[in-house]
Amino acid sequence: MALHLIIAFEDRALRDICQSDTATAAEFGSELGELLQDRLADMVAAQVLSELVVGNCRSDPGDPATFILDLGKSSLLRFKATDKHSRGRAAEAVDKSRVSRVKVISVET
Repeated sequence: MALHLIIAFEDRALRDICQSDTATAAEFGSELGELLQDRLADMVAAQVLSELVVGNCRSDPGDPATFILDLGKSSLLRFKATDKHSRGRAAEAVDKSRVSRVKVISVET
């Protein structure tokens, strides 16, 4: 198991924005940019998804392999579990305690 949650990004543009404080603030404003950087740091500090205690991490009702993390009151960070072994027997079940790899797919404002 990894020592921290491994984070990938949907595309290079999203990665470049999320990995730079300056780019994050330019794209989303300073307040949301700081919240996004804080949540990404929380994700890196966790070993598995179940260790995230801030941001109300929850499964997307329409796609159980996709998770939503609150960024303030009106914005969301959406990401997918990419571990093959994190899925349970039922296609809809994802065990957050086994998710150690995710892919950030969007920041929704």
